[in-house]
Amino acid sequence: MDKKTKLKFDPFSVVDMFYKQNWLEYQARKGLLLANDNLFTCRFTVDEPRDRRYRILPYKHSKTTQEELIYMLPLGGI
Repeated sequence: MDKKTKLKFDPFSVVDMFYKQNWLEYQARKGLLLANDNLFTCRFTVDEPRDRRYRILPYKHSKTTQEELIYMLPLGGI
């Protein structure tokens, strides 16, 4: 069964990463889990409310270093 999705306007700019993280966590507590994010909207999957932590990292145009990979692996990255 395909889960329902909901599209919401993203009220934060690119520089408001801290506030966007908190907003996404608040949406997850309401049962909206982030599925896709772009500049103006966020697409959510409607599911059971849960505590979920979101971390927004600035995009880097360079390759990920070996040191960064070693750090990210235990955190569930990649």
